[in-house]
Amino acid sequence: MPNHEEAKACAAGAELEAAARLFRARGAEEVGVKMGAKGCYALCKNGEAVQSAFPVEAVDTVGAGDVFNAAFLYARLSGWELRPTIEFASAAAALRVERPVSAPASVDDIAAFLDARRSE
Repeated sequence: MPNHEEAKACAAGAELEAAARLFRARGAEEVGVKMGAKGCYALCKNGEAVQSAFPVEAVDTVGAGDVFNAAFLYARLSGWELRPTIEFASAAAALRVERPVSAPASVDDIAAFLDARRSE
């Protein structure tokens, strides 16, 4: 999944939603675009969704995009709908950046992170 700048470059400078629609028109069934601290945008045949980034104190951002991608794939391959998928992937990326790279988060850690945010 590209980040916003990569998506723009691949879509001849098109802005976020237009770039995602272009990717869909070219055959991508699902498009996710990462926007770093601004969150993410996703588009599929059943709709679109936007997720704001979770505010966390960044310790190390290495691998955050890869973690987002892996969590997105995990959720979609598990049959999740788009909205909970990008929330889960965003939470996974947030946990990645607020911990040292040597302390990966589990699915249970991500669920606990989301539960804590929902009860705030």
